Amino acid sequence: MNMRSEQTLNAADRHAHCVCIVDDDAAVRDSLRALLESYGFEIREFDSAAALLKTQFGYCCLLVDHRMPVTNGMDLLELLRMGGIDTPAILMTDKDEPSLALRIGATQAVAPLTKPITEPALIRSIAAACDGQHCTA
Repeated sequence: MNMRSEQTLNAADRHAHCVCIVDDDAAVRDSLRALLESYGFEIREFDSAAALLKTQFGYCCLLVDHRMPVTNGMDLLELLRMGGIDTPAILMTDKDEPSLALRIGATQAVAPLTKPITEPALIRSIAAACDGQHCTA
């Protein structure tokens, strides 16, 4: 059984918000969905930036993979910001890329998380992103 710290549980329990997962890997989306639903988050999943861009926004937080074909996660966040969508975002990267630091800062991403992402770090980042947000899907 996976042990969760009291602090992590408290951070997650405060939020019954909708988290949007954008990742081209179905197994990753399934795994993240199962984990986040166990904390009570409502989840919407998209397999590409294009799929997300076709939807209405009402998400508390975006959880976006950087490495996606066609439009990567960083490009997606920049497009959203240019379109006036300032939904808090967490960018998941496969390695620490110093060249992305300025771009990440410009999109006001809540956190870049480097894989493998620990459960407590993920939940804390999402709770911080949702803090003060009152969004529904």
